[in-house]
Amino acid sequence: MNLSFIWIIFAGIVWGLDGLLRSQITGVSPLTIVTVEHAIGFVILAVIGMNHFRFPKLTPKAWFALLGVALFSGLIGTYAFTWAMANVHFSSF
Repeated sequence: MNLSFIWIIFAGIVWGLDGLLRSQITGVSPLTIVTVEHAIGFVILAVIGMNHFRFPKLTPKAWFALLGVALFSGLIGTYAFTWAMANVHFSSF
């Protein structure tokens, strides 16, 4: 039985709670928050991935694209969001 929908639901819940959890973290630099957040996600996905998925062979061009998306939309995007929220003191718009 394919349970992929459970991971989608879980991701939506975590994404929805992310703003609430970030607003409670004060006095910590945005870079630290983002680094810890991504490290936790990486460890969880690496453990799950090693046990349940077979990754296809990727060409160097595909690896470059994958890393580019991860860097710019993941790391830098999350850092910019966290930095912006810290600068408005997590006030509602």
